[in-house]
Amino acid sequence: MGLSLAVTPIFRTKLTKQFLVGARNTAFVTEYVTGMATVKSLQMEPVLERRYGDLLAQYLAAGFETKQLANTYNMVANALEQTMTLAILGEARALMCHRWGGEGVRDGEIAARALR
Repeated sequence: MGLSLAVTPIFRTKLTKQFLVGARNTAFVTEYVTGMATVKSLQMEPVLERRYGDLLAQYLAAGFETKQLANTYNMVANALEQTMTLAILGEARALMCHRWGGEGVRDGEIAARALR
């Protein structure tokens, strides 16, 4: 729970950045398509291609950062879940050993006692 509370603001910031960069990219493409005749007549295509390449690179970088944060969060959350599962299983095993006659009893001995 604490991990989610810590990551949520960072994740929200990265998603907002990704959305804004994508919106800027879409606005640029819309303007470019709308003014294509002017761009061709002024021979501005190389400049606009470079600008579009920069905008696209920013968009891809923002998406990558967001996905990287999400993957890191998932890995940490899964590791915590597995640690809790191991702790629960360890405690259950300790309780079972205590029930069947002490800490030194092996699983095979437990099974043999259960069959009697």
